[in-house]
Amino acid sequence: MIRYNLVREEIHGGKTLYICDCGLGYEDILIAYACEEYFRTHGVSSEDIIKKAVYNPRSTKFSQRTITG
Repeated sequence: MIRYNLVREEIHGGKTLYICDCGLGYEDILIAYACEEYFRTHGVSSEDIIKKAVYNPRSTKFSQRTITG
């Protein structure tokens, strides 16, 4: 049986973000779940979904981006 991690909630820069199993963070929990489900179903990330990410620990581009609320 394959076990998948679920979207987790983390605080980054004082904001609550929802982190997909792939590591990308979203302000909207539903988008985080959509990211996870798309990857699980298709085996690749959706470019349309990842454009909505506000946090990516592997990218300097994202670390410099500010999250506004």
